[in-house]
Amino acid sequence: APDWSVQAKRLLAAPEHAVYERLRAAFPQHVVLAQVSFDRLLGMRRSHGSPAVFQRYSRLVADCVVCSRELMPLI
Repeated sequence: APDWSVQAKRLLAAPEHAVYERLRAAFPQHVVLAQVSFDRLLGMRRSHGSPAVFQRYSRLVADCVVCSRELMPLI
């Protein structure tokens, strides 16, 4: 029988983790998030052609995002 057990895995590769830690040190007053999809970061007004553009962005992921304490993306 196949083993369908699940286990946690690392969110960031070693180079991404290094960038994450540097951002946390450089911006201690901000919140640093890792692996954030662009569709969580960007909103788009509906217009002709926007679904195709949004489809492209929705597949992208930002390795790290620096946010305000209110969780508004800054960098």
